[in-house]
Amino acid sequence: MSADQRVTAAREYLGYARKVTLADLPHSVLLRMAAELRRQLGQVLDYVTEGEAVTEPLLDEEVWQALLTEVSEMRDHLDRVLRIVRQLVQREVSQ
Repeated sequence: MSADQRVTAAREYLGYARKVTLADLPHSVLLRMAAELRRQLGQVLDYVTEGEAVTEPLLDEEVWQALLTEVSEMRDHLDRVLRIVRQLVQREVSQ
């Protein structure tokens, strides 16, 4: 899978994940979503820090900002998913 395909796949998954009402999902689905967000985020970070993005002369400041914004949004969404998972686990433990 090329770097562009990895970034596109991450963008598409984040688009899907944003549409889902996290509070309505079962614990197991949230954990799978968190794992997938981590995987996708890792691929985008690899692209940004080690891959073609570092040596690609065609990436201008606007493209870099867009990539960094996407990384930030993925991280924020992952944080929200994990926060909800923690809340669900705490509820289960206290019952």
